[in-house]
Amino acid sequence: MIQIAIAGSSDEKPLEKAVKKAGEFARELGRYKDEVVLLTGGRGGIMRIVSEEFRKAGGIVAGILPERQEGNEFNTIRIKTGMDFAERSAVMINSADVLGGFRMRNRNHG
Repeated sequence: MIQIAIAGSSDEKPLEKAVKKAGEFARELGRYKDEVVLLTGGRGGIMRIVSEEFRKAGGIVAGILPERQEGNEFNTIRIKTGMDFAERSAVMINSADVLGGFRMRNRNHG
């Protein structure tokens, strides 16, 4: 199995464009559900959107969670690291064969 990690904000109001692209990505990834395990930070925002769409396709989602959080309802597997957010992210990144991400907010270029 290939472990693909998605890094994304837990912001509950991500950019609409990011929501659309994350959903499209996860649905396409779902075509490979028998070859891929999706790793996310396991919480809300973009992570929840990608997890939901991949689970709908029948895929396995491993939520690599900070501290002892429960995470979102689409995690097939919950790994409660007991670590802070940065340490948890390092575990996810180092566990991945492939890492992807989505820009979540508008940037001001002043």
